[in-house]
Amino acid sequence: MRSIKIKAFVLVLSLILCLNLMTGCKGTDQAGKETDEKAVSQNTPDVSDKNLEKTSSGDGPKDDASKNAIYPMKGKPELTYWVGLASNVSAFATNYSELPFRKNLEKVTGIKVKYEHPPSGQERETLNVLLASREYPDIIEYAWPGYPGGVTKLFNDGVILELTDLMKQYAPNLAAYYESNPEIAKQVKSDDGKFYLSVSL
Repeated sequence: MRSIKIKAFVLVLSLILCLNLMTGCKGTDQAGKETDEKAVSQNTPDVSDKNLEKTSSGDGPKDDASKNAIYPMKGKPELTYWVGLASNVSAFATNYSELPFRKNLEKVTGIKVKYEHPPSGQERETLNVLLASREYPDIIEYAWPGYPGGVTKLFNDGVILELTDLMKQYAPNLAAYYESNPEIAKQVKSDDGKFYLSVSL
Protein backbone atom coordinates (compact mmCIF):
# COMPACT_ATOMS: atom_id res chain seq x y z
CA MET A 1 0.00 0.00 0.00
CA ARG A 2 2.84 2.40 0.87
CA SER A 3 4.60 1.79 -2.45
CA ILE A 4 1.35 2.52 -4.29
CA LYS A 5 1.02 5.80 -2.42
CA ILE A 6 4.61 6.67 -3.30
CA LYS A 7 3.95 5.84 -6.95
CA ALA A 8 0.79 7.93 -6.85
CA PHE A 9 2.69 10.83 -5.33
CA VAL A 10 5.39 10.55 -7.99
CA LEU A 11 2.72 10.44 -10.70
CA VAL A 12 0.97 13.53 -9.40
CA LEU A 13 4.23 15.44 -9.08
CA SER A 14 5.30 14.36 -12.57
CA LEU A 15 2.02 15.58 -14.00
CA ILE A 16 2.37 18.89 -12.18
CA LEU A 17 5.87 19.34 -13.55
CA CYS A 18 4.67 18.48 -17.06
CA LEU A 19 1.89 21.04 -16.81
CA ASN A 20 4.36 23.65 -15.56
CA LEU A 21 6.57 22.96 -18.56
CA MET A 22 3.65 23.59 -20.89
CA THR A 23 3.17 27.12 -19.60
CA GLY A 24 5.62 29.85 -20.39
CA CYS A 25 6.21 33.49 -21.14
CA LYS A 26 6.04 35.00 -24.58
CA GLY A 27 7.62 38.20 -25.77
CA THR A 28 5.51 40.94 -27.32
CA ASP A 29 7.70 41.76 -30.30
CA GLN A 30 7.51 39.82 -33.56
CA ALA A 31 11.12 38.61 -33.43
CA GLY A 32 10.68 37.38 -29.86
CA LYS A 33 7.46 35.64 -30.85
CA GLU A 34 9.17 33.76 -33.66
CA THR A 35 12.05 32.77 -31.38
CA ASP A 36 9.66 31.60 -28.66
CA GLU A 37 7.59 29.57 -31.11
CA LYS A 38 10.72 27.99 -32.62
CA ALA A 39 12.10 27.12 -29.16
CA VAL A 40 8.78 25.64 -28.11
CA SER A 41 8.47 23.54 -31.25
CA GLN A 42 12.04 22.24 -30.86
CA ASN A 43 11.66 21.39 -27.17
CA THR A 44 8.09 20.10 -27.07
CA PRO A 45 7.73 16.34 -27.48
CA ASP A 46 5.25 15.05 -30.02
CA VAL A 47 2.52 13.31 -28.02
CA SER A 48 0.24 12.67 -30.94
CA ASP A 49 -1.40 9.27 -31.25
CA LYS A 50 0.88 8.43 -34.18
CA ASN A 51 4.05 9.19 -32.20
CA LEU A 52 2.75 7.38 -29.11
CA GLU A 53 2.24 4.24 -31.19
CA LYS A 54 5.76 4.48 -32.61
CA THR A 55 7.35 5.05 -29.23
CA SER A 56 5.43 2.28 -27.50
CA SER A 57 6.20 -0.20 -30.27
CA GLY A 58 9.89 0.61 -30.13
CA ASP A 59 10.04 2.09 -33.67
CA GLY A 60 10.33 5.69 -32.50
CA PRO A 61 13.40 7.90 -32.22
CA LYS A 62 16.05 6.76 -29.75
CA ASP A 63 17.35 10.09 -28.42
CA ASP A 64 18.57 10.59 -24.84
CA ALA A 65 15.17 11.78 -23.65
CA SER A 66 13.36 8.70 -24.94
CA LYS A 67 15.99 6.37 -23.42
CA ASN A 68 15.35 7.88 -19.98
CA ALA A 69 11.58 8.14 -20.33
CA ILE A 70 9.48 6.17 -17.88
CA TYR A 71 6.18 6.81 -19.68
CA PRO A 72 4.15 5.07 -20.76
CA MET A 73 4.71 2.78 -17.80
CA LYS A 74 4.83 -0.97 -18.31
CA GLY A 75 2.75 -3.47 -16.38
CA LYS A 76 -0.51 -1.51 -16.61
CA PRO A 77 -0.46 0.04 -13.12
CA GLU A 78 -3.78 1.21 -11.70
CA LEU A 79 -4.53 3.93 -9.17
CA THR A 80 -7.71 4.83 -7.33
CA TYR A 81 -8.34 8.55 -6.95
CA TRP A 82 -11.04 9.84 -4.57
CA VAL A 83 -12.06 13.39 -5.48
CA GLY A 84 -15.21 15.49 -5.54
CA LEU A 85 -16.60 16.03 -9.03
CA ALA A 86 -16.31 19.73 -9.86
CA SER A 87 -19.63 21.41 -10.63
CA ASN A 88 -18.36 22.73 -13.98
CA VAL A 89 -17.52 19.14 -14.99
CA SER A 90 -20.70 17.54 -13.63
CA ALA A 91 -22.71 19.56 -16.17
CA PHE A 92 -21.44 17.28 -18.97
CA ALA A 93 -19.69 14.29 -17.34
CA THR A 94 -20.36 11.90 -14.47
CA ASN A 95 -16.74 10.89 -13.95
CA TYR A 96 -13.34 12.46 -14.59
CA SER A 97 -12.39 9.38 -16.64
CA GLU A 98 -14.77 10.68 -19.35
CA LEU A 99 -12.75 13.88 -19.89
CA PRO A 100 -10.51 13.99 -23.00
CA PHE A 101 -7.60 15.43 -20.98
CA ARG A 102 -7.77 12.59 -18.45
CA LYS A 103 -8.11 9.98 -21.22
CA ASN A 104 -5.02 11.33 -22.97
CA LEU A 105 -3.13 11.52 -19.68
CA GLU A 106 -3.90 7.86 -19.09
CA LYS A 107 -2.74 6.99 -22.59
CA VAL A 108 0.51 8.97 -22.30
CA THR A 109 1.43 7.72 -18.83
CA GLY A 110 0.15 4.17 -19.20
CA ILE A 111 -1.50 4.45 -15.78
CA LYS A 112 -5.16 3.53 -15.42
CA VAL A 113 -6.87 5.83 -12.94
CA LYS A 114 -10.19 4.84 -11.41
CA TYR A 115 -11.90 7.99 -10.13
CA GLU A 116 -14.24 7.70 -7.17
CA HIS A 117 -16.56 10.69 -6.71
CA PRO A 118 -18.57 11.26 -3.54
CA PRO A 119 -22.12 12.60 -3.99
CA SER A 120 -22.13 16.37 -4.42
CA GLY A 121 -22.59 18.15 -1.11
CA GLN A 122 -21.79 14.99 0.87
CA GLU A 123 -18.00 15.03 0.53
CA ARG A 124 -17.27 15.40 4.26
CA GLU A 125 -19.68 12.62 5.29
CA THR A 126 -18.42 10.29 2.56
CA LEU A 127 -14.82 11.00 3.54
CA ASN A 128 -15.58 10.20 7.19
CA VAL A 129 -17.06 6.84 6.16
CA LEU A 130 -14.05 6.19 3.94
CA LEU A 131 -11.58 6.98 6.72
CA ALA A 132 -13.51 4.86 9.23
CA SER A 133 -13.34 1.89 6.85
CA ARG A 134 -9.51 2.07 6.77
CA GLU A 135 -9.76 1.01 3.10
CA TYR A 136 -8.11 4.00 1.45
CA PRO A 137 -7.74 4.79 -2.23
CA ASP A 138 -4.26 5.58 -3.52
CA ILE A 139 -4.97 9.31 -3.80
CA ILE A 140 -7.42 11.42 -1.83
CA GLU A 141 -8.04 14.99 -2.98
CA TYR A 142 -9.64 16.99 -0.21
CA ALA A 143 -9.24 20.31 1.58
CA TRP A 144 -7.27 18.71 4.44
CA PRO A 145 -6.70 21.91 6.42
CA GLY A 146 -10.47 22.02 7.01
CA TYR A 147 -10.43 18.52 8.46
CA PRO A 148 -10.78 18.37 12.29
CA GLY A 149 -7.26 18.02 13.64
CA GLY A 150 -5.83 18.89 10.23
CA VAL A 151 -3.23 17.00 8.28
CA THR A 152 -1.08 16.38 11.35
CA LYS A 153 -3.83 14.25 12.91
CA LEU A 154 -4.33 12.37 9.66
CA PHE A 155 -0.59 11.67 9.51
CA ASN A 156 -0.50 10.55 13.15
CA ASP A 157 -3.49 8.26 12.45
CA GLY A 158 -1.66 6.67 9.50
CA VAL A 159 -4.10 7.97 6.90
CA ILE A 160 -1.67 10.09 4.88
CA LEU A 161 2.09 10.11 4.30
CA GLU A 162 4.49 12.90 5.06
CA LEU A 163 5.90 13.96 1.70
CA THR A 164 8.89 16.06 2.77
CA ASP A 165 11.58 13.39 2.24
CA LEU A 166 9.69 11.65 -0.56
CA MET A 167 9.53 14.93 -2.47
CA LYS A 168 13.30 15.41 -2.16
CA GLN A 169 13.87 11.86 -3.39
CA TYR A 170 11.27 11.56 -6.17
CA ALA A 171 10.59 15.18 -7.15
CA PRO A 172 13.78 17.15 -6.50
CA ASN A 173 12.78 19.90 -8.95
CA LEU A 174 9.52 20.49 -7.09
CA ALA A 175 11.35 20.45 -3.74
CA ALA A 176 13.82 23.03 -5.08
CA TYR A 177 10.94 25.14 -6.40
CA TYR A 178 9.26 25.17 -3.00
CA GLU A 179 12.59 25.99 -1.35
CA SER A 180 13.08 29.02 -3.60
CA ASN A 181 9.40 30.07 -3.25
CA PRO A 182 8.64 29.90 0.48
CA GLU A 183 5.34 31.77 0.16
CA ILE A 184 4.01 29.10 -2.19
CA ALA A 185 5.52 26.31 -0.08
CA LYS A 186 3.70 27.69 2.96
CA GLN A 187 0.39 27.02 1.18
CA VAL A 188 1.10 23.28 0.99
CA LYS A 189 2.83 22.83 4.35
CA SER A 190 1.26 21.98 7.67
CA ASP A 191 1.65 24.15 10.77
CA ASP A 192 4.65 22.06 11.81
CA GLY A 193 6.43 22.90 8.52
CA LYS A 194 6.13 19.53 6.81
CA PHE A 195 4.70 18.62 3.44
CA TYR A 196 1.64 16.41 3.74
CA LEU A 197 -0.06 17.48 0.53
CA SER A 198 0.72 18.75 -2.91
CA VAL A 199 -0.96 20.92 -5.47
CA SER A 200 -3.67 19.25 -7.53
CA LEU A 201 -4.29 19.10 -11.25
